[in-house]
Amino acid sequence: MPIQLQAIANHIWQSTLFAVVVGLVVVACRKFGPRSRYGLWLAASAKFLIPFSVVSAVGRWFGQRAEVPVVPSFSFAIEQVNEPFSRAVFSRIAPSGAAAHSVDWASMAIWGVWAIWAVGALCIVIRWVSGVRQVQAAVREASPQAPLGIVPVRSSRAIPAPGVVGVFRPVILLPQGIDAQLTPVQLESVLLHEMAHVHRHDNLTGVIHRTVEVLFWFHPLVWWIGARLSDERERACDEDVLRGGIEPKAYAESILRICDLYLKSPLPVAAGMTTSGLQGRIEAIMTGRMAPPLTLARKAVLAAAGCVALVSPFVAGLVSVPALQAQTTRPPAVWTPASGAPKGLLTALEGRRHDSFIDRARAGNIDLVFFGATDTEMWQWPDRGKRVWDQAFGSLKAASFGSQGTRVDSVLWRMQNGELDGYQAKLVVLHGIGITISGDQPIGNRQAEFVASYARLIAEIRARQPQAKILLSPPLPRGQLRRDAWRRVSDANAVVYKRLADNRTVFYDEIGDAFFLRDGSYNRDMWGSPTSATVGIREPAFRIWADALKPWLDRFVR
Repeated sequence: MPIQLQAIANHIWQSTLFAVVVGLVVVACRKFGPRSRYGLWLAASAKFLIPFSVVSAVGRWFGQRAEVPVVPSFSFAIEQVNEPFSRAVFSRIAPSGAAAHSVDWASMAIWGVWAIWAVGALCIVIRWVSGVRQVQAAVREASPQAPLGIVPVRSSRAIPAPGVVGVFRPVILLPQGIDAQLTPVQLESVLLHEMAHVHRHDNLTGVIHRTVEVLFWFHPLVWWIGARLSDERERACDEDVLRGGIEPKAYAESILRICDLYLKSPLPVAAGMTTSGLQGRIEAIMTGRMAPPLTLARKAVLAAAGCVALVSPFVAGLVSVPALQAQTTRPPAVWTPASGAPKGLLTALEGRRHDSFIDRARAGNIDLVFFGATDTEMWQWPDRGKRVWDQAFGSLKAASFGSQGTRVDSVLWRMQNGELDGYQAKLVVLHGIGITISGDQPIGNRQAEFVASYARLIAEIRARQPQAKILLSPPLPRGQLRRDAWRRVSDANAVVYKRLADNRTVFYDEIGDAFFLRDGSYNRDMWGSPTSATVGIREPAFRIWADALKPWLDRFVR
């Protein structure tokens, strides 16, 4: 849930920022005419439907495969503007490891927000569908008139004003008896105005913005953009009518006459003469303020603005590739067997594991790799995590380099001597290494030592796997504490872990809350005590761990 919230928040932020920039461009290009301004506002509306993350992902893909020099400060600035909301912000709102049977008020609040959004969107859809049905009824009972070219014209008693209905097969609908109420010139003006809507495909672009209104009904800027689209659309049609040879005074009189006869709510989902900014339009018509055709220079300005809009998310993705990848080369691969380790650094078991791990690393083809102690090793135990591993990661290029007896100094040597070479991982998971081997243990007054030791591991991963993201996963709770007491320990430890997480390359995730029952007691299905036949982490815990990793895998690996 936090990653989904982060993506949505960043998308809304990007769309809002894009709309603000469009507004500034509109002000700068206010003399370019309503057609240009309409196109700009339409781009601002359509941006709400286009996640920049897709284009940014292309930029990241290209940046990972090309020698692109990136200035770190520039990279950081661009990334902060493009995606200012980090996962850490939402982790406090919706903890990622919420207990399956406990009352999680934060999650309930989030689902409540989703419910409110769904109700709002449904109300707008119902209103939209009602308008469509009204239009369909009006078209069915309308009587045909002489067509304008290939565009049918019909008259109906059921419509409040002239308008164009239909997206791909437009029909001009006129109120019944309108020809008796208007002079021939006024009627011609009305028809020319509606034909301008047809030629501009205004109903199609209207559907695009209606979709934006359904999805982002809560955003005031969306409705403001809708008002701007309506105003510029009508002004553009007014200019088309005047260019068609209608005198400004006669055209203004026809608009006023239509408003006098049919001053009601405009026909839903239809483009028409009386839908926007009447006073401003009349003033523009009477003063003859028509925008001249776009010069080559003005077309170049608009084209440049469009290119910047398309290229900027690509650049954001490009510079989000860690600067280390572009500025440094990976250290040479060193395949040192356990026999070459300093005496006493590795246990006999860890030494055997290391030799098998470097054989696996040398074979390459690894996207996801785990480093850790006993819990991580147990992913490969048939009676513990192997079945879950095959189900969750079997389709991925995954490897577990976990071993009993792992310490910071031993795993650092292993990383420097083959276990981080021979492949290019997308995600490296560091689990439960160092001072604390149980999630029930506080780091306490050894914070500086803990941060320094983990920083050495992170630096080694960044040097040998510069393209990879790093996920810090603390030790799992082992049932020594009830939930409330464990949370106090976990929250204190999280402060230390988050000193290492920058939420760009290094991330932190705590899943231990899911190991407790509704009453706050520890779920004994998760961990076997030393007196039990199956000491250590059990299969249900691996399932929770695998489920908690899914969002990270979707984000960085798949």
